[in-house]
Amino acid sequence: MTDPISIASGQWLRHGRYEVRDGCVVPVKGSKSRVYDPWALRERPYESLAAIVSSRECLTLPAQQPKLVREILDWCGHFGLLGTLLHRVVGVTQAARWKRLEFADKVERDHFCPEQTTRLYIPGGWLTRVSQFSPPVIKDRSKLDAPVSLKELPQDAQQPEAVLVDLPGVTTAGGLLKREALDKTWGSHFPDLPFWERVTHDYPVPSSREFFAIYGEPVHEFVDAAWLLRNAVDAISRPVDAGAPARGINLLRQLAARTSATLEQQRDGSLRQRWVSGSLLSSLALMAMEDLAADRLHRCATCERMFLSALRQIEYCSPTCRHTMQKRRFRAKYPTYERTARKRRSAQEEH
Repeated sequence: MTDPISIASGQWLRHGRYEVRDGCVVPVKGSKSRVYDPWALRERPYESLAAIVSSRECLTLPAQQPKLVREILDWCGHFGLLGTLLHRVVGVTQAARWKRLEFADKVERDHFCPEQTTRLYIPGGWLTRVSQFSPPVIKDRSKLDAPVSLKELPQDAQQPEAVLVDLPGVTTAGGLLKREALDKTWGSHFPDLPFWERVTHDYPVPSSREFFAIYGEPVHEFVDAAWLLRNAVDAISRPVDAGAPARGINLLRQLAARTSATLEQQRDGSLRQRWVSGSLLSSLALMAMEDLAADRLHRCATCERMFLSALRQIEYCSPTCRHTMQKRRFRAKYPTYERTARKRRSAQEEH
């Protein structure tokens, strides 16, 4: 029995605690989960996410950097995983299983035939298609829900596979559809499943608590996605050349491609527009686009942290950073002042 998360209402799920197992960020077993609306938060999660990947050094063996891993786990405890797999998967065909054959008279009989589930992502959620194949038909009750062996698989059934696109800019095949067996990219996001079960496992609906309870993201993939998002924002807000803003806009557009608009009817009968997304990563990209367009996104001149403000001419994220920069400028202007002041204080103490 699945407990669907209403992606069509803009919701996402997070667990209270995460850890790294086999190189993947996964929820701690038994930790409580909570469904929330990222768009209803007072803060923009991409600000703190960008701060985690502030240096290119984070891309080199990220799973072996304890400080980086701690920051990722803490961030996920507040907002959940980015949904990098869901961001990339166009469709997934699961292994065929033996299911009870349905008869027109609705009488339940011990006749079993292969049944296969295919899930396709459509804007706002996942579409499930179930196909039954007969023949073959068997009467062995011990086969119920077991995967169908290759020699018993009907000719018109499909091999278990996922259809994916690459994250933009990660590989040379970025944006191209590719088909893979479930023990490759798809299976790598379920580290607790034995390798030999990753093709035949009966995976839950992607938009369900059961799915997120076993789903994880490789640390390097999480960092790559966060780095892409930060680079896109940097290219627009701090361009290094004339073409940088256009490249940043294109990258943000690709990252936000899993987000779409919908209408939601309120209790009083009025309509409200909402943004809905198949991944948190896509939602964060669209949030950044909104803030850049409204000129609300700024970069602190001292710590270089991203921050939001309705004020146009603002340089610092906090009074502390303003004071720090004032001290730096003073020292640059009067390099000998502090040394002279220390000598004066020492002379006074001696007398």
